[in-house]
Amino acid sequence: YDAFLDMFVKFARKKQFKALPFSKETMKNMGTLFTAELNGKILSGMLAVEDSENIRALLGGSIRFEVDEEMARLVSRANKFIIWKILEYAKNRGYKKFDFGGYYGGNNKDDPMATIDFFKRQFGGEIVSYYNYEKYYSKIYSLIKSFPLLSHST
Repeated sequence: YDAFLDMFVKFARKKQFKALPFSKETMKNMGTLFTAELNGKILSGMLAVEDSENIRALLGGSIRFEVDEEMARLVSRANKFIIWKILEYAKNRGYKKFDFGGYYGGNNKDDPMATIDFFKRQFGGEIVSYYNYEKYYSKIYSLIKSFPLLSHST
């Protein structure tokens, strides 16, 4: 989890994601971590959450911004292999659906989320709309949630 979290934080900064919503301990308690490694170093990973019928990707990232072009191609294949392993895991447990956990759907090809959508579309499936509502009663918490990823604690 430490290596995944370190890798994810670097990836998230490069993609301009907001701060992590939970701690390493929360990740351990609520999710299943899938990683692809080479010589003991994580190339990519994805944290998924499950209920009795579904599995949903929650956090994912890779080292592709930190490596040369040849290694980036290997990392790309590792990302796809992780999805395959998640699907295999879900099938073996009788889950009915795999949810990639969000879709940008915008028209700005320069937005970092657009490349993630491209990755997800490669697997087929259908786009389903779900709605989330968040209300923050604390103005301080609202302010903290608006800051980009600056650091993390383990």
